[in-house]
Amino acid sequence: MEKEEKSLSGKPSNPHRYTMDELLAVSDYSQPQPLDEREWIDAPAIGRELV
Repeated sequence: MEKEEKSLSGKPSNPHRYTMDELLAVSDYSQPQPLDEREWIDAPAIGRELV
């Protein structure tokens, strides 16, 4: 962390960029999705989303 004038700034020492395979490997799909998340996923497209 660095102290700048009237603010604090924190920068990661080693920013890691995760691959999709790494993220999926640690994802837990054994639990059902909460209803509010499911509603968001099932909602119709509003703009020019690519699905």
